[in-house]
Amino acid sequence: MANDTPMQDAVVTPDSATVLRRGTSPAARAIDLVLRRIAAKIVVPYLVLMALMASIGTFVVVQIITQSLEERLLNQLVDSGRKANDAMVAQEQDNLRVVRAVAFTEGVAQATLARDAAYLERVILPIHANSSADYIFILDTTGAPVLSMKVDDSDGDGVGTIKPFPLDGDVKDWPSVQFILRGSADQYGDKYAEWRLMSQGYGLFTTGAIRDVQNRLTGVAVVGSTDRRVIERLNRD
Repeated sequence: MANDTPMQDAVVTPDSATVLRRGTSPAARAIDLVLRRIAAKIVVPYLVLMALMASIGTFVVVQIITQSLEERLLNQLVDSGRKANDAMVAQEQDNLRVVRAVAFTEGVAQATLARDAAYLERVILPIHANSSADYIFILDTTGAPVLSMKVDDSDGDGVGTIKPFPLDGDVKDWPSVQFILRGSADQYGDKYAEWRLMSQGYGLFTTGAIRDVQNRLTGVAVVGSTDRRVIERLNRD
């Protein structure tokens, strides 16, 4: 039996396969438009809010990370500075022990006064060989060198040889040497330290007075370490 129900024409769009009825009324279109506007008013503010919160969250996270990195860098700089200072102080203390060992060795005061370089070399060479010092200079009361020795490691094998060392310029003009020659002393005594540029690089030098049994000044002992030794100590510590 044939179906007498009239059929409505429809158009099918190939993209969405959605059937649009030709008989859609104006009222239905108006309701659909209103619903679309309501959905837009609800969704758009949420999208804006979400974008704003994402921006704020990103800013806060970046600030926290940046502050953390700055604090870590500052702590590393402070720690590096402390280690560098500790390494120099430790090296200066080593130099000071050698200065005292040289100055208090029997016969050094008299040999310095008599400018007896042979005796000085004989008694100071063992001290030099058993220390970490690179330089040892003995000066008389005018600041003129009586003995000057340096560890020579030019071949780079790590085993240095102590050899005579021609001094660069006038060591007597060094402030630390002048303090001792003038008899100056501070609350820490008559031992001084300073950095000096030598022909083979910078060195950390410690100076001390050589005195006889009557406490009369007979010379100056200068003990130094190369900057490379100080850096090696810094890396080791």
